Amino acid sequence: MSQIFESDVITVNQADFCPVPGYLILRFKRDVYSLSELTPDELLAYSSALSCLISALEEVVRADRVYVL
Repeated sequence: MSQIFESDVITVNQADFCPVPGYLILRFKRDVYSLSELTPDELLAYSSALSCLISALEEVVRADRVYVL
């Protein structure tokens, strides 16, 4: 996978295994099994990155919908 962003908390990679344009993988650098385990700083980093990624996908890829799984 090609890394496109990294912070102290997360990494964002382009999913090379999927032909869908804009298929991105956002991962925490530590093991997280539930969003309820996140610290306030981790939650802020996650939500900020997610917001930026969704905006970029809507603008660059012209995605009608962005799904978060």
